[in-house]
Amino acid sequence: MKYLAHKRLADKIHESGYRKDYIAKCIGKYPSDISHYLSGSQRPDNVTMRLLAVKLNCSVDDIS
Repeated sequence: MKYLAHKRLADKIHESGYRKDYIAKCIGKYPSDISHYLSGSQRPDNVTMRLLAVKLNCSVDDIS
């Protein structure tokens, strides 16, 4: 299933000022996982989505 909100996630990561590898480390994922989310080829699971929202200081709805 293609992750269609990848552009919103990319915008939130850009706004945060964090690097993808830092975010990945903080949420227990590999940087390649973040790259897959940002390309839209993979959708984060619900737990990952919540962790991303907390780290990016936004709601899950903002990135899903």
